[in-house]
Amino acid sequence: MSQAEFDQAWQAYRAALDQAIQDLGSDTVFSAFNTGPLPLTQDMIAFLQTPRPSSVHPLRVYDLSMQGVRSLSHPNPSSELPRGGTDYTLGEPVPYTPPSPYDFGLKWPHNTQVAELLVDWDQDDQSTRWAHDRDGVSHEVPQNTHIQMTLGEGGGPMPPLNAEVVGTADFAAAWYDCNGTPILEPTFLSFTGSLGQIKQLNWDIGYNLTEGTTDTLQAHVELHTTNTNPTALLRLDLTLNGTLTRGSDCFISEIEVQSGEFTVTTQAGDESFVFNITVSSVQLDAQGNPVRIDLNGFVEYNGQQALSFSGFLDQNDFQDDTCPGANVTLVFSDGSVSLQEWLQSRGHCGPGGIFG
Repeated sequence: MSQAEFDQAWQAYRAALDQAIQDLGSDTVFSAFNTGPLPLTQDMIAFLQTPRPSSVHPLRVYDLSMQGVRSLSHPNPSSELPRGGTDYTLGEPVPYTPPSPYDFGLKWPHNTQVAELLVDWDQDDQSTRWAHDRDGVSHEVPQNTHIQMTLGEGGGPMPPLNAEVVGTADFAAAWYDCNGTPILEPTFLSFTGSLGQIKQLNWDIGYNLTEGTTDTLQAHVELHTTNTNPTALLRLDLTLNGTLTRGSDCFISEIEVQSGEFTVTTQAGDESFVFNITVSSVQLDAQGNPVRIDLNGFVEYNGQQALSFSGFLDQNDFQDDTCPGANVTLVFSDGSVSLQEWLQSRGHCGPGGIFG
């Protein structure tokens, strides 16, 4: 495609995506979350307010691990998973006992209905575990969890009348075993589910770490809508190959990436793009920071190749450069341009960098 054709196709995709998101938001279930808002306990608020690093090292798996996970229990900070229920349908929060087999529940009003969110931490009798974080503090973590949301009539301590299941989710995890003691670093994660009464948002998220002669990290994220006009899809597949380094505490300190592949698929209505990136080599300095990443790939639009690219990212791209990609060349049907020039021509670079 020419640059102009690519820009036009991208604008058409963005318009279709915006329409799909608006249509999804009109579903009763999503408006229930908007009218809540979903009540937050003091520990949840504290968790959300905890400072996060301003930047994440792109090649270190430990930045993707669950270090720093805090409990969401209430009313006092604890290492236990939250249990019991809180009913907000009468204004002031009132404790209630969630129906079996659920351990944790929340109710809140939505128009003339009651929304109820329920969590079973130990689905199929797979009990929770106590895992240690980097500071040696023990936290209760699930191995197999089921989540359900319903909409119904009424309220109070009893389940809503004529409750209809409008969302479910399942979570599974395997925690790294450190000489017989689990630690807060997953080797396997799976999170699937859907939410929506008529128009649904569906998700499928997975993570798997395999250690061997070559250590491999694989991740998969998929979000797609059902019954929206138009439908939309976002899918990310990631594979990193390299060498892991674990500290004396068994936590991953870093991964020296040798190669990798990223594929991003996105679709809205009749418009679809596939971004494929292959990392052929990675050079790190003595501190494990990237100094050069060689890559190549292509972009497809509606099943046809739209452009290709190749080149490398260097130390400037990872540090002070406000507009990366000077050494990455994009090839269109009407000529070539650097990624940096292409971003600048479309106003994506400025003070603060590409996202500034």
